[in-house]
Amino acid sequence: MTLDATTPAELLHDVHAELLDLYLEDRHSDQDRLFEDATAPHEVYTPLLARGWSHSIKTDGTQTFHAPEGEGAVRHRYATTGSDGWRARAGYSREPL
Repeated sequence: MTLDATTPAELLHDVHAELLDLYLEDRHSDQDRLFEDATAPHEVYTPLLARGWSHSIKTDGTQTFHAPEGEGAVRHRYATTGSDGWRARAGYSREPL
């Protein structure tokens, strides 16, 4: 996850709150949801597609979902080389927020 000086304080707060919640839940259980999440990728992007986001796939192992108004995107790099991950941005691609 990458956050920088342009990341809204509200988003930073929510990310930290969620991480803390996962940490506290993991302390009192036999799960490790903070580092190992069994959520399937389709469970993440199905709600985006249902709300009109467009979708493109590249042969390099990435798929990108674009918000209908063009002010946001979510990119998923699926495991083709042993690593996968998600990246989200807000704002127009040339001027991200």
